[in-house]
Amino acid sequence: MAGLNARVDIYDPEKGDSKHDIPAGTKIENLPDDWKCPRCKRKKEKFKVL
Repeated sequence: MAGLNARVDIYDPEKGDSKHDIPAGTKIENLPDDWKCPRCKRKKEKFKVL
Protein backbone atom coordinates (compact mmCIF):
# COMPACT_ATOMS: atom_id res chain seq x y z
CA MET A 1 0.00 0.00 0.00
CA ALA A 2 1.04 3.58 -0.47
CA GLY A 3 -0.30 6.65 1.30
CA LEU A 4 0.16 10.38 1.15
CA ASN A 5 1.50 11.92 4.34
CA ALA A 6 -1.15 13.86 6.33
CA ARG A 7 -3.98 12.62 4.12
CA VAL A 8 -6.19 9.58 4.09
CA ASP A 9 -5.77 8.84 0.39
CA ILE A 10 -4.48 5.29 -0.04
CA TYR A 11 -3.67 3.38 -3.20
CA ASP A 12 -4.24 -0.31 -2.48
CA PRO A 13 -2.54 -2.54 -5.04
CA GLU A 14 -4.90 -5.39 -4.16
CA LYS A 15 -7.78 -3.26 -5.47
CA GLY A 16 -6.06 -1.30 -8.24
CA ASP A 17 -7.77 1.82 -9.60
CA SER A 18 -10.86 1.05 -11.67
CA LYS A 19 -11.37 4.73 -12.50
CA HIS A 20 -8.09 4.68 -14.47
CA ASP A 21 -8.31 1.05 -15.67
CA ILE A 22 -5.48 -0.05 -13.35
CA PRO A 23 -6.02 -3.75 -12.60
CA ALA A 24 -5.85 -5.27 -9.13
CA GLY A 25 -2.34 -6.44 -8.31
CA THR A 26 -0.60 -3.38 -9.81
CA LYS A 27 2.10 -2.08 -7.46
CA ILE A 28 2.47 1.68 -7.01
CA GLU A 29 5.88 1.61 -8.70
CA ASN A 30 4.28 -0.01 -11.76
CA LEU A 31 1.58 2.64 -12.21
CA PRO A 32 1.91 4.74 -15.37
CA ASP A 33 4.11 7.84 -14.96
CA ASP A 34 1.09 10.09 -15.54
CA TRP A 35 -1.12 8.35 -12.93
CA LYS A 36 -2.81 10.65 -10.41
CA CYS A 37 -4.88 9.81 -7.35
CA PRO A 38 -8.56 9.75 -8.33
CA ARG A 39 -9.46 11.64 -5.12
CA CYS A 40 -6.74 14.24 -4.61
CA LYS A 41 -5.25 14.34 -8.14
CA ARG A 42 -1.68 14.13 -6.82
CA LYS A 43 0.99 12.24 -8.75
CA LYS A 44 2.24 8.86 -7.59
CA GLU A 45 5.58 10.42 -6.60
CA LYS A 46 3.79 12.12 -3.69
CA PHE A 47 2.83 8.75 -2.17
CA LYS A 48 4.95 6.73 0.25
CA VAL A 49 4.87 2.97 0.54
CA LEU A 50 3.37 2.03 3.93
